[in-house]
Amino acid sequence: MASNTYKVIEPVERGEVRKVSTAVFLNYLVANLGYYTLLPTLPLLFAEARHSSAWFVGTALFTLAFSVRVACLLLGGILRTLTIRAATAGGLLIPAIGFGLLAVASGPVPTLVCLALAGTGISVNTLMARTYIALALPSAAARNTAFSAVQVAVNVAAAVGPIAANLLFSSDRHGLTVLVPAALYAIGAVAVAFAVPAGVRAGDNDERKATVLGAIRSIVTEPQVRTVMAITVAGWFLYGQLFSALTLHISSITTSPLLRSSFFTANAVLVVLVQIPVSAHANRRLDTGMPPTRFLLIGVGIFAAAFASMAGLGALIAGCFVAVVVFSIAETFFTPFVSTAFAEISGSRPVIEAFVLLQIAMAVGEPLGSFSGGTLFTALSRHGLEPLYWAMLAAVAMLVVVACARRGRVATSVPTAR
Repeated sequence: MASNTYKVIEPVERGEVRKVSTAVFLNYLVANLGYYTLLPTLPLLFAEARHSSAWFVGTALFTLAFSVRVACLLLGGILRTLTIRAATAGGLLIPAIGFGLLAVASGPVPTLVCLALAGTGISVNTLMARTYIALALPSAAARNTAFSAVQVAVNVAAAVGPIAANLLFSSDRHGLTVLVPAALYAIGAVAVAFAVPAGVRAGDNDERKATVLGAIRSIVTEPQVRTVMAITVAGWFLYGQLFSALTLHISSITTSPLLRSSFFTANAVLVVLVQIPVSAHANRRLDTGMPPTRFLLIGVGIFAAAFASMAGLGALIAGCFVAVVVFSIAETFFTPFVSTAFAEISGSRPVIEAFVLLQIAMAVGEPLGSFSGGTLFTALSRHGLEPLYWAMLAAVAMLVVVACARRGRVATSVPTAR
């Protein structure tokens, strides 16, 4: 079992933390400017411009979310041999191509292929950026600093992207809705090629080859890994509602592009502001031995409160803003600590294999959340049952919190692989 003592960030290490944090911050900032310039209006683009059914909207969102989370699992052997620089730059160039082709795709199948292609590139870039942090930084607190920088970058982009997305969507030229994000991903590929050091490979320090089977085996044999996986799946299922059910609900209560985008901008700005003190507090607690999983569970509990707010107040614009505030706080406790928790379980297993576990959890949680938000929510809303949907989400979140708390597993550190 891993020690409960976490290494404090030493002065010599801080320079490396800044270097790594800057590289991944630039990566995530530009990439997510592209992502959030498209994602907030993607359900509306399919539902309105393509006159598609609720099932196709849900399937399209599921395809993108699923490929973002699962594609890298199929490429682990190849990624292990590539340099971090080549994999991240290539991972950004692929969605530039996929989203660019989406502008000329016609029909359901070509559309889904373009989304799967874009998601594959995003999946590769995300995995390799996380792997770079885990390889370059040795302590939990140092890694959490870098992962928190990622969270800030994502939400700075998320503050700007929805505004651009809704302005582009409100124009008559819907092709720009996908071409602008494609261009941003292309710019990101060039920027990362200069920011990430050459020569670092994901498999440089591995004692054995990373395998998906090895990752799955640890889920079966290690109870603590199962606990982390369960919390992570639940958290990403709940997070998946942001750009599916919440997007559709907000578009149903206001037609103003600026007001629609203000919900997402408020979410992003709040995460940036709250993340800094939360991370500072968390680093102190991590240094004293608190496991990252404790923060994951707190985040899931706050997600439950956010959806309970939607169940009671979601019919009002002000009520939606209240829910977004609570949702944003939940993100600061959940999102960066997911990566920190999985970095901690690497132990003697290959670093990529630890993050394969994370990708599996995200591949299950977020796509199911997006699919549920695009289909079940749509079906219930047609019968005026939106509060029931939000209440069910809150109940699921609380069940996870109660189940894990009763087992008492989050009170100890996650064991390293033997």
